[in-house]
Amino acid sequence: MNINDKLQHFMEVSMNSAMQKKASLVEEYKEGLNIQFENYKKDAIKKWEVQEHTQMESIRREFSKDFSLQQQHIRRKLTHKKDDLKELLFDEVQKMLNDYFETEDYKNLLVNEIKSSIEIAPESDITIYIDPLDADKKDYLEAKTGVAISISKYSFGRGMRAIIPARNILVDNSFNYKINEIKTDYTITF
Repeated sequence: MNINDKLQHFMEVSMNSAMQKKASLVEEYKEGLNIQFENYKKDAIKKWEVQEHTQMESIRREFSKDFSLQQQHIRRKLTHKKDDLKELLFDEVQKMLNDYFETEDYKNLLVNEIKSSIEIAPESDITIYIDPLDADKKDYLEAKTGVAISISKYSFGRGMRAIIPARNILVDNSFNYKINEIKTDYTITF
């Protein structure tokens, strides 16, 4: 082997060794990059999951807030509608009562209520009032019950009231009282 051959052989061996080292370094570098890439992917996925969870919670809170506001709005509208319907109902009841006040049944009701009040206390201890709108019925009621009837100075929605001062009793059979009592307890349900 001459020098040229030796040089050629040295060069080939050196080149092969360098190429193998280069390939080994490139492979190590690729493996390092792959590991870094996998770590980056894992971190990115974790960040995305955290961000997704945060966004979902924010959306849920916003939805709950909107839902709650809508529920309140609907409840408010429903309450107003119930109140409107209740007023319409009691307006209709009042119209029916106005028709009833002109009947013979109403006169009989007044007679019965006055007699019931008289049973609580003797005649001398009781003062019976009728509504000023029923002033035309005063003579009729006195004839039917045998008791002096007074006409109230203010209207109480028809019916009758009786005062028994000796016992501190007020018998309130006025329609205003009865309607207000019913109106207070009455609820409309859907």
